[in-house]
Amino acid sequence: MAETEIDNIFKSGTVNQDIARLESLLNSHVHDGRETRNVNTNSPTITSGTAAPTTTPKKVGDIFIRTDTGKAYFAKGTSSSSDWFIVN
Repeated sequence: MAETEIDNIFKSGTVNQDIARLESLLNSHVHDGRETRNVNTNSPTITSGTAAPTTTPKKVGDIFIRTDTGKAYFAKGTSSSSDWFIVN
């Protein structure tokens, strides 16, 4: 499987660096040929904690960083806490 930009985010070495990189990407501007917009208006919510997430994600694409292990979880749905999946 080819690496993506998201795969590379989690290789910086520390959880704080990973979070800073994600925030930087979410606040960056993109140009789609018609307008420049801030990605942050539709960006996922990033939360963290010292255990796996037990809450139901609020929207698809939300991100949870487990600070004790550096594991990152992405929300694939909004039905239950089982909608979180580990990406690294």
